[in-house]
Amino acid sequence: MSQALQILVEQAHEKAEQSAKDLARTRQSLATAQQKLDMLESYLNDCQQSMHEKTQTGVTGFQLRSQMNFTSKIDEALTQQRNELSFLKRTEEHQLSQWKTALADEKVPGPLGPRETAAGKTRQQTRSKNER
Repeated sequence: MSQALQILVEQAHEKAEQSAKDLARTRQSLATAQQKLDMLESYLNDCQQSMHEKTQTGVTGFQLRSQMNFTSKIDEALTQQRNELSFLKRTEEHQLSQWKTALADEKVPGPLGPRETAAGKTRQQTRSKNER
């Protein structure tokens, strides 16, 4: 393989690896953001249930306003968390596309074929992991 082609292949390999790492980080952030959203939704539900139970036994106007203000803050946090989750999903889609493009660019056309090295086997494992 010519030295220029070798350099291009190595650059493509590095780009594919970096894309895979970025995608993995985004997917971890996405999972964390989803957990936070689930937690906030559960907390809001608990607060609303508690408020419902308290109103059956009687509460003052101040207590009701205070509880409603509190739940509205949770609603705001939910909106922010949903926006973050939406952003992370779009980022994941973009990074997945970049990763697939980098993988395609990494392949050496013609009689040279893809390199079968330890790095090639590691890339294959990373590919199958990221495609899940």
